[in-house]
Amino acid sequence: VFLAWRNCSAGLAAGCGNVGDGDGDGDGDGDGGTCNEAQTAGGDTPETRTFDVGTACADLSLNYDTYSIEDAITVTYEGKVVADTGCVGASGNLPFSICGSSSEVVVSVAPNCAGSSGTAWTFTLACP
Repeated sequence: VFLAWRNCSAGLAAGCGNVGDGDGDGDGDGDGGTCNEAQTAGGDTPETRTFDVGTACADLSLNYDTYSIEDAITVTYEGKVVADTGCVGASGNLPFSICGSSSEVVVSVAPNCAGSSGTAWTFTLACP
């Protein structure tokens, strides 16, 4: 999978993040995400989106809404879970910090974690 990344400085502007989506056309309609922009889906298929936050050390937060049907959203950094909503049908905000060698953060959604179907969810990865 080829991902196109924007080169961002430590003082990130809103929207600085992954501008690619894995298909090489840079239109953002695939597995890439952009910081500070809502990511929305309503399907029952698990989704994973990779974000380039432009720095290897930052304070971030995940703003989410899984509505009434329970979904689980996890954030990983360098292979370790740094934020996890648990299996919830709710909205919230999870602040977390990263500091390492990578600027990539991965957000994964496990829909219908309580065994239902017909879910909808939205999240925003708030970056500096």
